Amino acid sequence: MVFAVPLRSGANALALVTRHGRSAVTVGYFFGPALVAVPEEPPSLHPENVVLIARFGDIPLVNGEWPLVGRLPDWGRMMWPSSEFYRGDTRARGFVVLYDDEDPNKVAGERLSEPGDEDLPSDDLHGYLIVRNRLSSFLR
Repeated sequence: MVFAVPLRSGANALALVTRHGRSAVTVGYFFGPALVAVPEEPPSLHPENVVLIARFGDIPLVNGEWPLVGRLPDWGRMMWPSSEFYRGDTRARGFVVLYDDEDPNKVAGERLSEPGDEDLPSDDLHGYLIVRNRLSSFLR
């Protein structure tokens, strides 16, 4: 499902729900550039154009604060990896947390990180205001 995130500037960022669990934890891919208006139909979105991948709670989707735009026409689950996240400090060794592909709140395993793993999305569970603020900074 494609949705819009209202930014602090009054513009909007588009995003895509790639995983959602019963626990309300959601994984989203967030895109730029900032848009003046929310499109009526979802545009073509591609993983390589993402500015943020984050785990977050679904409250703004449920209450309509982040409006739904529609379904991505060429959706393919395998195109949108959403189960590996990095936990740790980039100065020291961290962990890669593997989440169940059906439930982004259910840990399926962990492993010690290897070089390059720090480029994975952060394992933090973001509040929706943090997501909005980070996007607002990225998309100035």
